[in-house]
Amino acid sequence: MKIDAVAEKVFAKILTPSTVCEKEIRRFCAFERISELLNGVTSDTLLVSGKLNPQLLRVAELFEVPAICILSDTFPEPEMINAAIENETMLMVSSLGKKEVCERLTKCLGEEVKEP
Repeated sequence: MKIDAVAEKVFAKILTPSTVCEKEIRRFCAFERISELLNGVTSDTLLVSGKLNPQLLRVAELFEVPAICILSDTFPEPEMINAAIENETMLMVSSLGKKEVCERLTKCLGEEVKEP
């Protein structure tokens, strides 16, 4: 499913212009610990997180993750938005919480990265 279609499914507002809108998302990862993320992300994974921090952006950059969805209307700092733009990582913010976003993503994508 294309990233912009995924954003619609989780009621997310896209914060960063990106050339990755046409990329396909095939699965998602909603772990909060970086060590868990390292075992499960690929270039077709949507990262789902309660907050955006430099480490999460670095993981996205290293694994060429096309997009990050921030939860519960938590808007990142301008520096984080600028860093995402530099890395060509799409940032989106959903008004929904983690449980609701994960349920919606499971329905449309069907695959969540499981804990190691």
